[in-house]
Amino acid sequence: MAQTLYAEVKDRLIKGRSVADYRIQAAYALFIQKKPDLAVQFIEKAKKVADIYLVKSFIPLEKELLSSLEEMLEEEKSIISLT
Repeated sequence: MAQTLYAEVKDRLIKGRSVADYRIQAAYALFIQKKPDLAVQFIEKAKKVADIYLVKSFIPLEKELLSSLEEMLEEEKSIISLT
């Protein structure tokens, strides 16, 4: 299901430069592709543009979502290093 949905929006996400675009790509890289290093790259890009999000009231939410994603990324890295 996730691969199907991602395939439908992939081109728009790649062209997009918003915090949400990068956050979605980071989550996909982490949870579906199992590529934590790629997820880190997208998270870093998202952080750089987080304060210029078009919908100003969403900025705190996006930052919170990025923080949660970083925590999940660290957990995933811990699991990988244990195996």
